Amino acid sequence: MKNERVESKGNIVLGTVKGDVHDIGKNIFKMLAQSAGFQVSDLGVDVEPSVFVDEVRKSSPKVLALSALLTTSLGEMKSTVDNLLASEFRGKVRILLGGNAVRKEFGKEIGADGAAHDAVEGLEMCRSWSES
Repeated sequence: MKNERVESKGNIVLGTVKGDVHDIGKNIFKMLAQSAGFQVSDLGVDVEPSVFVDEVRKSSPKVLALSALLTTSLGEMKSTVDNLLASEFRGKVRILLGGNAVRKEFGKEIGADGAAHDAVEGLEMCRSWSES
C-alpha cells in the first residue's frame, strides 16, 4: 500500500472476545481500517469483557469492534455488550460485531449497533458512523 497521509477518521477499539483466539478476520479488518484513516487499538485475542470496557474508558473510541469466529464465544460478545451497557460509556461508542459466528439478528438481540458479514462491510459501517 502506498504510504500517504490520510485524514484521521477516529479511533476504533478492536479485539477477539474471550474464549476465541482466531484473529485472521480481525487483522484484515484492522489493516483496512488503518488504511482508511482510522486509528486502531488492537487488544488481541481472548479478551475479557472488562478489558474492552476499560479501553473504551481510556481511549474514547468512535467504535468498539468485537470479533468471534466460534459460536461458543457469542455469549462473551453479549457479556461485553452488557458490561458496556452497565457503564456510562455505552451512549458514546458504536458497537460493531464481526466474524463467521455473527449474524445481524444476533447483533440486534444483544444491543450492538451493527454486525458485519465481512471486513469490507465492517469498514463501510465505521465510515458511515464517522460521518454522522
